[in-house]
Amino acid sequence: MSNGRLFSGLRAAAAAFGKAVGGAARPTEPAPVADINRMVERLHRAHADRERSEAEALARDIELASSAGVSRPMTAELISLVRAYDTANSEEARKDITSRLRALSAEQRGELFDTIDALRARFGWGPAVAIYVRSREGSIPPRFARFCETLSRDLLRSGFQANGPRTATVLRLLANDQAGLHLKGTIGWSSGLPKLGIVREIERAVKHGLVPGPEDRANAARLIALVCDTQYYKNRTGPEKTDPPLIVSLKALAGAGQQDSFFARMRANPPGKLPHLRYTPPPSDKAEFWDDVLTELAPLFEDIRAYAGDRTVHNWLTDRQAFAARFGSGDGSAAFRFGWWARDTKGEEGFHKDYNNHLSRMLSQETPEWRQLATAAQMAMLRAVGPTFDRGWPQDFTKAGTQVEAFEFGGGDPDGSLLNHLVAAGDGAPGTTWLKDCERKIAALGHDSVADGFRQWLKPLCEPALPEIDRDVYIGLEAYSLVFSPQNASVFPTPLPERESAGYAAAVRQSALKAICAIPGLLFQRAAGDYVPWQFDLGRLHGELSPDNVAVARGIALALSRLPADKALPLLESLAGATLIKTGHYGRTVRSQKTGAACVWSLGQLGTADAAYALGRLRRRIDDKVVIKSIDKALEAAGSKLGLSGDDMQEIAMAEYGIGDGGLRVEELGGVRVELRVVSSAKAELRSIDAKGKSSRGIAKDFKAAPGGSEMAGELEDAAKDIALILPEARRRIESAWRDGRHWNYQGWQDRLIGNGLLRTLSERLIWRFVGPKGEAFVAMPRDGGLVDHAGVRCPVPGPDWTVHLWHPLDSPATTVAAWRERLARQTIQQPFIQAWRPVYVVTDAELATQSYSNRFAAHILEQAPVMAILKKRGWTAYNRSMHGNNAEHERVRLILPHHGVAAEFWVAGIGTRVQDIEAAERGAALYAFIATDRVAFFALDPKTGLPNEVPLSVDAVPPRAFCEAMYDIDSVIGRTSIGNDRHWQDRGGDARHPLSERPEFLDYRERYSAGQASGLAKGRRDFIATILPGLAIANQGTVTDEFLIVDGKRKTYKINFASGHIRMAPNDRYLCIVPSNEATGPRPAYVPFEGDDILSVILSKAMMLANDDKITDGSILTQIG
Repeated sequence: MSNGRLFSGLRAAAAAFGKAVGGAARPTEPAPVADINRMVERLHRAHADRERSEAEALARDIELASSAGVSRPMTAELISLVRAYDTANSEEARKDITSRLRALSAEQRGELFDTIDALRARFGWGPAVAIYVRSREGSIPPRFARFCETLSRDLLRSGFQANGPRTATVLRLLANDQAGLHLKGTIGWSSGLPKLGIVREIERAVKHGLVPGPEDRANAARLIALVCDTQYYKNRTGPEKTDPPLIVSLKALAGAGQQDSFFARMRANPPGKLPHLRYTPPPSDKAEFWDDVLTELAPLFEDIRAYAGDRTVHNWLTDRQAFAARFGSGDGSAAFRFGWWARDTKGEEGFHKDYNNHLSRMLSQETPEWRQLATAAQMAMLRAVGPTFDRGWPQDFTKAGTQVEAFEFGGGDPDGSLLNHLVAAGDGAPGTTWLKDCERKIAALGHDSVADGFRQWLKPLCEPALPEIDRDVYIGLEAYSLVFSPQNASVFPTPLPERESAGYAAAVRQSALKAICAIPGLLFQRAAGDYVPWQFDLGRLHGELSPDNVAVARGIALALSRLPADKALPLLESLAGATLIKTGHYGRTVRSQKTGAACVWSLGQLGTADAAYALGRLRRRIDDKVVIKSIDKALEAAGSKLGLSGDDMQEIAMAEYGIGDGGLRVEELGGVRVELRVVSSAKAELRSIDAKGKSSRGIAKDFKAAPGGSEMAGELEDAAKDIALILPEARRRIESAWRDGRHWNYQGWQDRLIGNGLLRTLSERLIWRFVGPKGEAFVAMPRDGGLVDHAGVRCPVPGPDWTVHLWHPLDSPATTVAAWRERLARQTIQQPFIQAWRPVYVVTDAELATQSYSNRFAAHILEQAPVMAILKKRGWTAYNRSMHGNNAEHERVRLILPHHGVAAEFWVAGIGTRVQDIEAAERGAALYAFIATDRVAFFALDPKTGLPNEVPLSVDAVPPRAFCEAMYDIDSVIGRTSIGNDRHWQDRGGDARHPLSERPEFLDYRERYSAGQASGLAKGRRDFIATILPGLAIANQGTVTDEFLIVDGKRKTYKINFASGHIRMAPNDRYLCIVPSNEATGPRPAYVPFEGDDILSVILSKAMMLANDDKITDGSILTQIG
């Protein structure tokens, strides 16, 4: 709708409104109608004034363009088309202009594009035309420039004859998205890619002999990335079947599929550096001209300062005749007035303070005093240091391109054949042919030369650091380069006059005044100051690698597997850490997972103990499960070369962290001794002891303040954290030896489990079985550098052909087991996991009767979430039970024991209506909160497939070790997750979402569980308490029965169940609830025989507290006792 029709519509609406409100008989307009009419008239007048102002501006611009000295054959046609655009008020008129353009020949359209480009350079508007000029009438868009750019876009769409200069201009505009076509991401638009006939014309010209330059090809590649909305164009292959025609043409222009080698392409397009320096040496003629401009600026600034201080001063700022006398007249003056001067000063005396231009700010004395006007001498200095200023700076690995000088290997490979081979490795594991060719190329260059070249390229990547630079020169170079950038082209006359010509001085003065108004920030030199790295540069320093650099780094990582281990190992570990360890200035990111994976693969291929150590160090620093899995695979590959298992390699890779005898490391600085002590198989503790012997937790300030103390403190704290992570994993590997049938040769056991101070904190607390080559055997524990049996008698040192097995109570008669238990209790040795007291599960008569399954652990109610978590950690395949049903395979909770040839299955089923997560249930993921247990069955494994058979084994045919381990897991999980341990099981409060009364048959489960028969674990607790009870202070008050520890208190007699830890009070077995707390409510046990059994600790704590029930002060307990 045109503006005239809009105003007519508003008037008609006002009239209709007045008629509706006032009726036909009212002689005067209602107030609202009058207001609307006045508003319409006001808008109409403003619109008319704006149209008139824009029309006058367009007429002036056309006059200036006609006389601007831009002599082109198509200037008249351009002005005619601009007039047509100005009068085109309908779609039909717009189509007529398009038809008029198409009627021109391709050469004429090309000349028309050149004319627009020449005017753009002459008068300095931007291709996007986003500027507005201030005037009294408001913001007036530069209509002439806008119409020229619209015409330019139409020409790009229709196409025109291409030559070298036009090709360079067009591709530069399109690649930088400066043509106003909004090309970013257009490949995904439903309307399809825009039509760019000029790309087709350029491609046709190339076929007829036009040779695109390197910059043209790079711009074509950038244009592909822009259209596809990707940061980099990394698909260097030729056109594909799925490519749209525009992408096919652009790939041909970019040289995709037909480029020079990677080495040659990288050498022709060197990468950016950090800090990012935006400097390009200027053309010599422009540099000389600019030096003269700077010389001319000094007197102009004096005039500006004088006028800013006294507005009555008479000079060129207030007198137009003085202005014309100083800066010239005629064509030059007219062209000069094309921009700011003619519009901003029209009808004004000097410059109004509200004008938003740079000169007005200078007149308001807003220029800081500490900024000094640049001089020609300073510019000469910048030109001298500019070309070499960033020499030695690290490359920007986040950008396309990479440095290739290192891959010449001191002149041994001037064509970069090895580098070209490295980047051709692909994304998967390297093939045999690629590895053989790589090995041959490396051998030809020499291992030392290749390692040095790799080290040279990797150093800035693996040790990223920004250099110390001269801040003034750095900023000066960027500002100096910006003076000559395209956006400031209007400052320089076109063409540049000869230095000795008559109009040279006037051109210099005109450019000086333009510079004051257009680029004042580039006319000054900053005061001296220290360089502070930009956050932009810091982010890139640790940013994600670009595809070019990923290809090089990954190729190096794979090639290092062909070098000797002593040369490859340091480089691989350093590169893996630099690409896989999360780091970064903004957030934490992995720089290149592909490169890190290649490093891990190569470390595995080296197959040395040192490589295993490196993999272990890397594994401890990474939390990505996929990468950890690949490291474990690499450790297995390394182990296969050394004849060791994956677990053996994990042990070899484990660091000691300086832990010595007694699980202790001591460091002393600043008069403070810091101890790092392993206190359990899951924790290391730091304590400080000052000169007076006073102990405190953590690391004292005096220690950190000592020279080197801060670094040492950081190392100790990191070690404590690492130990808490890796020691539980080491404990799990040792305990799994019973299931996996794992054993050690004596020397390997001595080197890895005893020689490693950290692992020794586990192994010296365990019992081992030593077996000779003829079957002779004995059982012993490591002690004081040797081996001792259960009586403390030193055993002979086994020979190198002996094997070491983790001892199990099944391996010895009951008397020997009891002797070991007594020794551990007497010496208060706490084992890292249950071993000497490990239950031995014997098949019962009931299980022989059922034959194919056991109901020993049936009819329990457990909390599902912890059950599944514990079983998975113990190696079971376990899936949560869902209210929406599970498939047959997911219903199986299974433990596969390949060494024993069987699999155990534990039957469970979801019960009740309560869900684990209400919000998840509302989204359809309803998982049962509770499960009920059923039978345990065992199945033989198929020798070929390793999968369980369908028919269960008879329980008496199950190998005893496999039977015991499976039953132990189930026994322990029931003890830890049974709702019988939940004191809120029967009554969950009035606001319970799913009350248990919905299933009344389960309400008495807690009662049955509290009074249930002793399980294997419960019997072990009973045996331990029976062993130590005579030596406890409550010996005379305690009695051990099959299922209970009976404690005679001062007020009551109590029965503590060995299975659940629940308490009943005589004479009527009334339940006593005592909630365990982190804060002690009474005496605590000084010793328990193994880690991880919370119920045993609770039983002993409760027994000691109840034996002295007359000293209990807790009101909730006293109320229950009565």
